[in-house]
Amino acid sequence: MRKILLGNSDIQVSTQGLGCMGMSEFYGEAEPLNAYQVLKEAISLGVNFFDTADMYAYGENERLLSEILSQHPAREELIIATKCGIVRDKSQPTARHIDNSPEYIKASCDRSTLRLNTHIDLYYLHRVKDDKQSIKLAMQAMAELLSEGKIRAVGLSEVSADNILFAHDCLLTYTQGRQGLSAIQTEYSLLSRDVERNGVLDTCQQLGISFVAYSPICRGLLSGAIQSKDDLVVTDFRQNLPRFNQENLAHNNQFTQALAQLAQANNCTAAQLSLAWLSKHRTNVISIPGTKRIEYLRENVAAAAISLSQSDYQHLTELSDAFIVKGERY
Repeated sequence: MRKILLGNSDIQVSTQGLGCMGMSEFYGEAEPLNAYQVLKEAISLGVNFFDTADMYAYGENERLLSEILSQHPAREELIIATKCGIVRDKSQPTARHIDNSPEYIKASCDRSTLRLNTHIDLYYLHRVKDDKQSIKLAMQAMAELLSEGKIRAVGLSEVSADNILFAHDCLLTYTQGRQGLSAIQTEYSLLSRDVERNGVLDTCQQLGISFVAYSPICRGLLSGAIQSKDDLVVTDFRQNLPRFNQENLAHNNQFTQALAQLAQANNCTAAQLSLAWLSKHRTNVISIPGTKRIEYLRENVAAAAISLSQSDYQHLTELSDAFIVKGERY
């Protein structure tokens, strides 16, 4: 797996990472033993970039990663990204609120460090309040964490182009020009291309910030494996996502069918073609497909070797441009 520099840092990350959220919750029951095998296999295949968050299974996802970290002989070769900012309460599992206060950020960092039993390479604000003073204070806290060596780089998730610019400038100010934002994480796939239209991708390119694409296979929709809600277990949170209600799913799978035909012509799967398009579309994009299955991990990693022709790339882009996806992302 080829490695590249994470934006505005000295951190080398694999061009494809691994989203770990689904190993602990959201996509059905957690399977820790199977998750360990997937994580080990990912490392053996050259993946070194692992994405988690403090809110995934109330910290259990971070603890899962710590088990693998403790077994790896060269911790410095693995890059761990985690997040804070979305607060959950076990007594109200569906409730969420955003906290970007400096006190919360610092306390969350300490808690995540304890669960991971190591430093944090890339630390994100999971969601960002659309308030300049809040962003300013949050970046000051992040700068202090950088100076203390608790984190190596700073990122934001699901944020506007305007707030990226502002946060980047704030962080540069607080680090005396030494370090700006390193990563912006947002959903991005052939069926989720808002970041192209709202200036987020262009802003990242201009500022030298890496763009980390989560759900690059559109939460499995682009694989073609989900033809009905019956294909999802009852506890899978996609049961409640608009794109996966039966009417919208039937419509959205029309795109997947066209994708599958092109994939067959390229001797690959629809999921692999989706990942190949993403890597060709922008040079600063790092995808982090998530999976709980070794066979899907191997399939995703193999996509890094696909050389998509310019004509196929253009055809895919035009198909995506012309298709109107039904259902919001959340």
